[in-house]
Amino acid sequence: MSDEAAAADLAESADLAALNLHQRLMSSGHERPEGDLCSICLLLIELPVDKHSNVSLCCTKTVCNGCALAAHQRGMLGSCP
Repeated sequence: MSDEAAAADLAESADLAALNLHQRLMSSGHERPEGDLCSICLLLIELPVDKHSNVSLCCTKTVCNGCALAAHQRGMLGSCP
């Protein structure tokens, strides 16, 4: 019975170690810089950012293509969205 208990403890500690490793791997390296946020809707801009966004020249803020389209549809062509 002690061999079975030791095997169960060993399997449980291996499961905990694997779970800990999985959590560390999945939580590391997935951070994006703040420059990838649209300054109007505050959503992440798709990658590649330069293809899916524009930089407003008046305020040098990054605006996603959706917000730029909405500003264009509302007639805000010459002003800063």
